[in-house]
Amino acid sequence: MERTIWVDMLGAAVCYCDAKGMRTRYVEAGSGEPLILLHGSGGHAESFSRNVVPLGEHFHVYAIDMAGHGFTDRHPSLAGTDGIVDHLLRFMDSLGIERPHIAGESLGGAAAAKLALEHPERINKLVFVTGAGLEMGEEADKLAAPGRESLQRLTAQAHRNPTGGAVRARLAWLFVDPEQ
Repeated sequence: MERTIWVDMLGAAVCYCDAKGMRTRYVEAGSGEPLILLHGSGGHAESFSRNVVPLGEHFHVYAIDMAGHGFTDRHPSLAGTDGIVDHLLRFMDSLGIERPHIAGESLGGAAAAKLALEHPERINKLVFVTGAGLEMGEEADKLAAPGRESLQRLTAQAHRNPTGGAVRARLAWLFVDPEQ
């Protein structure tokens, strides 16, 4: 019998909320201090399928689909980390979460760092998990564009045709040494 991510998430709940006009999906487990998990670019809440329940033994865990990802609405007016930070604040306000711990991976790490810098009163602790850098204006955007396009192309290919080769090509993009 094959094991699926849903076995890992037994004990968690898949939920939706209205984050001030943005339909937001999240996976929730546990009790205690709130911990919000933010996935990387092109990801979704299931990126943390093996983490939600174990972390729920110590925290009230929320793995969310960030703005424009998974089953969460796109932000109505903002793009990039600006939209993700605004969405995160909307999400926190809608559930009455004042000062969570936040763990962000890749793009989620950049958004978490931006939230911590712009709204330090709204965050308890930040865990930066292989976080992407913060956007530093137009020049950084130009430098990142070719890599971003490549990642988007590989991600779309893996979504359209999720073969082992397509998924391996997408994951290889993330590593300095893809053989590792």
